[in-house]
Amino acid sequence: MNSFSVTALKVYNEGEHRFILINCRGKDRRKMNWKTFIAGIAVGAAAGYAVNETLHRTVSVSAETVLAKVKKAFKENGPIDGSWIQMTEEDYEKYPFKTRVYKGGVSLTKDGEKKQYEFIADAKTGTVLDVYPI
Repeated sequence: MNSFSVTALKVYNEGEHRFILINCRGKDRRKMNWKTFIAGIAVGAAAGYAVNETLHRTVSVSAETVLAKVKKAFKENGPIDGSWIQMTEEDYEKYPFKTRVYKGGVSLTKDGEKKQYEFIADAKTGTVLDVYPI
């Protein structure tokens, strides 16, 4: 059990501030045993691991979201006849960058002529990395 005594020795004002001088006496009689210490370390390590995993989790943009973004950009050049996207991510490397990507394509009519394009988009951000005609 803890036994503390707190005594106010002096109260004084200085301008807008009030100060109270106090005296604390007592002794904390609790002792930390090794079980409490080990439990604290274990809880701290588990919390640190959980925070690290949460911060470094890679969340990908859905393939549908990427395709909608690409179609919106292509609609400015004319009506879209068709579009497709691979629903699975694949590895992509263009020196010195390595990432996971979606690949897809869009066909549209421009100036009365059908044109087809393929694109590569970053799966993590949805950013289009490359577009090229077929």
